[in-house]
Amino acid sequence: MEKSIEGARCIGATWYYWKRTPDRLVKAFGLPEFRRESMKTKDPDEAARLARAYLTELDELVRKLDSVSARVRVYGDLSDRERTRLDAEIAGRVTALPADQKQKIRKAGGVWGAGREMVAQEASAAFMEAGLGADYALKDAMGEEYDPDERELEEVQEGARVALHQKKGKALGDALTAAKIIEPTA
Repeated sequence: MEKSIEGARCIGATWYYWKRTPDRLVKAFGLPEFRRESMKTKDPDEAARLARAYLTELDELVRKLDSVSARVRVYGDLSDRERTRLDAEIAGRVTALPADQKQKIRKAGGVWGAGREMVAQEASAAFMEAGLGADYALKDAMGEEYDPDERELEEVQEGARVALHQKKGKALGDALTAAKIIEPTA
């Protein structure tokens, strides 16, 4: 008698995937209702490994459906019905936010725009911060003369621009995190 393997069945000497896909995953990702195809192996240990790998994939998809932030990351893979459901859930979460956070998300064009704007603000801040004082470092290296008061003023202004981009990116990130659309970062 062949050994019993969850998600697999032996027909003759060949092992087959033999698993019903959970209804949630069928509806959300458009997966087939059943998976019944050859594993192309006669080895029960190999069949057990392949079946476990498939069951792990299904578990991962279930986890993605349980979290808004996880569903946002796989938005393009979701069915139209699941996208509509997710959009409605996101809208409800944004509506429940404090007025200032709601306004930031709306001003950015919704959660998708807020996400893009957050990334753009963070990237701008990083690039600007990396270049702080570079103009004057180059002038120093080339021996050019400049007004030290002008340098000080420009460096303060550049630092303020960096801080503004960081603040805007953080505010958008905080609003998206408060709505549980993205996961908090350390």
